[in-house]
Amino acid sequence: MAQFRREATDAYLGLSAATRDYLERMAAGTTARPELLIRNLPDMPDLPPTPTVGQMAVTGNTRSEFIQVAFSVPFGLPTSYADQRDGRLFHDIYPIEKNALAVSSQSSQVHLGFHTEMFFHPDPPDFLFLHCLRADPAGLAETGVTAVDDITALLTPSEIDELRRPLFALDLANLHGAYLHGGRRITEADPRPVLPILPNTTTPGADGRFRFEPGLTTPTTTAAAAAMKAADEAAEKAIVTGKLEARTMLIVDNRRTVHSRSPFVAAYDGTDRWLRRVMVSKLSDGSDLGFHERLDLEMCRAWRDRGALIRSVAYSKDGGAA
Repeated sequence: MAQFRREATDAYLGLSAATRDYLERMAAGTTARPELLIRNLPDMPDLPPTPTVGQMAVTGNTRSEFIQVAFSVPFGLPTSYADQRDGRLFHDIYPIEKNALAVSSQSSQVHLGFHTEMFFHPDPPDFLFLHCLRADPAGLAETGVTAVDDITALLTPSEIDELRRPLFALDLANLHGAYLHGGRRITEADPRPVLPILPNTTTPGADGRFRFEPGLTTPTTTAAAAAMKAADEAAEKAIVTGKLEARTMLIVDNRRTVHSRSPFVAAYDGTDRWLRRVMVSKLSDGSDLGFHERLDLEMCRAWRDRGALIRSVAYSKDGGAA
């Protein structure tokens, strides 16, 4: 991977100066918008039918991965998580019939609500790259992005204050994957981290990150539940939407946005929407490998080591406060 990234870096240096300047400003968080849609990327020759099962497709080439790594150079290093697709760096995203109604990237018939990527992890990625290999044939699938500044502009001062307090318990037992507590899979009986949603650098254990995923978060007070609901509604009001087409790639600043996806119709016949995802972080380790590895599956321990509040909080069954 290190050699692969060095070769991709040469390709990045071949981009126009104006393109590199914009990408570098976006990596620094200084662009007006926290997302970027890149068009007119190279074709994917001999792309096979969209898979219908599993999590990983073998395409027989690495052109898509090369494109993603080349554009990621100013943003940091590709990042893998041990319990996300078995630690793979590149994730193929396409609908699976058994997950059609799940809160999952493999769903199709449900709205995939606003979220920051890996919101529950102490080290979430800074950026998300989504390369479209095959567009939704019916043109129904829309990707939405909302900037955190546009969300907070629609909230009251008291709602913002609630969202900055450690009042939101992470639903670790409901995550996709086998995260652990004491060496075994997390259950709803286990304690869990209770964090702020909006950046907060004054609370012990908080890290100044925007972390948002209402579908997998339990507010611990009625006021916190109301503030989270208001933030979700504000994200919908301020949303920017678009449809990913073949030969396009969306770059999202995971520090400054939430993103979502609308329902669409999947045929499971090889023609469905197919994206390739890679997560990128600006962390300092991993340069010798050419990528970052995040191997700790013990989320409560990892958060406790950072000084976060760990509490026993009942899981909410109705979306309200515990």
